[in-house]
Amino acid sequence: MYDLLWRGGSKAAFYLSLALLAACGHVEGQAGAAIPQEPVPEHTAHALRETLPRLRTLRATVAAVDPVRISAQTPGRVLDLRVDVGDRVEPGQLLGTLESSSLASAVTAAHSQLSLAETEAQRAESLHAQGAMPTAMLDARRSQLTQAQAQLRAARTMLEYSHLRAPAAGIVQERLLSPGDLATPGAVVLTLYDADRLWLEAQVPTQDIPQVRLGTLVRYQVGDRQGEGTVAEVAPIQDPRSRTVRVRVRLEGADAYPGAFGTLTYETGEEQHVTVPSDAIVRVGQLTMVRVHEEDGYHRRSVRLGASRNQRVDVLAGLSGGEEVALP
Repeated sequence: MYDLLWRGGSKAAFYLSLALLAACGHVEGQAGAAIPQEPVPEHTAHALRETLPRLRTLRATVAAVDPVRISAQTPGRVLDLRVDVGDRVEPGQLLGTLESSSLASAVTAAHSQLSLAETEAQRAESLHAQGAMPTAMLDARRSQLTQAQAQLRAARTMLEYSHLRAPAAGIVQERLLSPGDLATPGAVVLTLYDADRLWLEAQVPTQDIPQVRLGTLVRYQVGDRQGEGTVAEVAPIQDPRSRTVRVRVRLEGADAYPGAFGTLTYETGEEQHVTVPSDAIVRVGQLTMVRVHEEDGYHRRSVRLGASRNQRVDVLAGLSGGEEVALP
């Protein structure tokens, strides 16, 4: 018979028949088996039905408060940058230099013009004192001297612009140009941030804004660090596509850096929760269970868990509240 089934192309049906026979035999053999009971525990607790805050957790990003952008004030090729991303700098520290040969030439020329103007002014003063030069010509020489002094100051200022210095203490966040790149006036070369002035940015649904106002205390997590921060800014407009509003929360003493990911958690109302002590949870592989007292003893029951708070954990499915559960 087996050979005929095999040859006749009914191989799949043959194996299906064997599987059904095995399944029936298994069910018949287990029909009288009793579900094993758990041992009676020494300590127990009850699943509680509580009214707790309804929480919403959003993804957020760490950003610097008012980062400092160091821009080129004069055109020139970047000769060198003495700092890299993550370096800490002090006020006035030299961070890099731009090519400045033309600016140095301008300073030299301004020096020459000033020397000539000083000579002409001194000669005019002498001649005017002898009555050999009218006052109008003396005033002209004095004006030329003042202009030459101003031109030298301007040339020196432009030359100093070729030296990129830190205006304040901070940490280098970005290097937007590299040695050899051509910097144009206004081009950002480096950005700095203050590690003590950071905030967490999140896009909050518009309907939640009444619960996330300026000054509201919310919870955050960045990496392994958790804390509380104050809402410092709520954008006055919403994103028309996502229907969200940008909210910024000040981070207090968080060991973070711009661009790091985190979460923002706040209350949006109240809701009913069934909770059990965290110690009551039994984990078997990927399953989470509790040992529940029933009429004939304690039995394991699979549950689906939610958030944890104050040594208790939310039970989203599997318990209705009031059940007696075993503790270790």
